[in-house]
Amino acid sequence: MCVDARLVHYNLCSRLAAMLTPFRALAGSKRLLALATLTAISLLGAAPGSNAQSEIGVLPRGIDQLTNEAHVIVHGYVTSIKIEPHPQLQNLMTLVVSLNVKEVYKGRPQASLVFRQYVWDLDRSPKALEYRTGDEVVLLLGPVSAYGLSSPVGLEQGLFRVSRNNQGRLVALNGRRNLGLFDHVAERARARGMQLPAPTGALANQHREGPVLLTDLKDAILTFARAH
Repeated sequence: MCVDARLVHYNLCSRLAAMLTPFRALAGSKRLLALATLTAISLLGAAPGSNAQSEIGVLPRGIDQLTNEAHVIVHGYVTSIKIEPHPQLQNLMTLVVSLNVKEVYKGRPQASLVFRQYVWDLDRSPKALEYRTGDEVVLLLGPVSAYGLSSPVGLEQGLFRVSRNNQGRLVALNGRRNLGLFDHVAERARARGMQLPAPTGALANQHREGPVLLTDLKDAILTFARAH
């Protein structure tokens, strides 16, 4: 199933659904045991490159790749987070995140966004997770699975926290400190015949790690979203 920034890639959703089919005829405790067993197997070993979902197995993504993979990209504020069981798979805990949307960079216009992520570590409190109430974020959200689950693309690479730098300007930083965010972006753009905006081109030539101006991140995302 689709999960949060420590878990399984999106193709696990369809694979798990297929695996569950033979067990739909089972009833009661046998069916629950089958669901729990298959879920555990899938989460721990079925996802390509997951390695029990350590961050080591997640390939770095450029901003062009993250933008192309995302189904929805928004800039907004986290208004609530809560942990609750999945509505259908009660043995699985999920994190429900609500955002007040300020701008939509990709996807349909919307004033708010609510999505559900899988929670791997039940001992972690919501405050220790990737989202905090009141955070200003840029979120690049992947597709919604058949079970209603979604998560940022590239795991922690697809969630940017927005803050002000020492000059008072808004900057954005993802869970990997933007490491590799603009690596090889210019080369891939040239291969597609794209002309990059000046700020994006400069970042592609110079940036290696650390915060980027929110306006520059927005320009880069919009450039690749329009070209997709």
